[in-house]
Amino acid sequence: MTTQSDTSCLEYDDDAAIAFIMKRLPDNLKSVIDEDDVQYLLDVMYEYYETNNFLDEETDETVEIAEEDLLQYILVTAKKDGMDVAKFTAENIQVLLDIEYEYSKSLGVY
Repeated sequence: MTTQSDTSCLEYDDDAAIAFIMKRLPDNLKSVIDEDDVQYLLDVMYEYYETNNFLDEETDETVEIAEEDLLQYILVTAKKDGMDVAKFTAENIQVLLDIEYEYSKSLGVY
């Protein structure tokens, strides 16, 4: 996944992202994942991006985000934070990340 690190022109909105993701959840996840889970996922994603300096507004450089690293970071963080492991499986997280990617792509982030 490649993104521009200059986020100053982006109009990413957590509430809109959550609504977008919830609307597109597969039926089998609609009874498992709620809006709080999606907000948690977004928070951990931002934490990962900040930790890796992907949100540096001082540069126009394109950054390469290793999707597997992001997935593993979310899995480890969710476990450490005591999140429900039945919800935060690798498969469920990947579905959420894929839908979030579609939201970001619709904004021109990718």
